[in-house]
Amino acid sequence: MKQLSHLFLNQVTIQTPQDEALLSDWKQQLDRDTETLKSKSNIVSIHTVLDRIGLGCSDLEKTCIKDLALTNESGSHFILFHLVLCSILYV
Repeated sequence: MKQLSHLFLNQVTIQTPQDEALLSDWKQQLDRDTETLKSKSNIVSIHTVLDRIGLGCSDLEKTCIKDLALTNESGSHFILFHLVLCSILYV
């Protein structure tokens, strides 16, 4: 932990709310923010995979994949699965 504090000299201490109602709202907002960040990260991963194979999707920002965090490898599997599924359904 000390090594990290040497890298990041500016530190901000976040105090959690003492009031139970405020604390509950605060935790809910943190959960929503976490889901939003996961979803945006997953969209970036999928865009990266699609760009690599020469495909694009203009409506990708409308998707919401917040229950898992995609890596480039799992993003590749995700795209491959959907490409295969679509080729089966539309043949």
